Amino acid sequence: MFSGKVNLEKMELVALGKPLDMVLKIIDKRCVNEGISLNIQVDHKLKVFANSAGLAQALSNLIINAMDAIENKKNKWIKLNKLQ
Repeated sequence: MFSGKVNLEKMELVALGKPLDMVLKIIDKRCVNEGISLNIQVDHKLKVFANSAGLAQALSNLIINAMDAIENKKNKWIKLNKLQ
């Protein structure tokens, strides 16, 4: 989905919204096709110190790994939320 090495020099405060929305647009069709319900409860304005591309890659890996893990389940859902 994404490629290349993460440039650690480009680390900055990044809001989760843009990278998360980009990942969700990419994986949305697979979720629909496989009957997976996504429940995303994350403040899109929440900022983390990261490389934007690296953050998108990490979020993508997290969600795709979860999708692969529930592939053979009847009730397929993934919940992503921010812990207090």
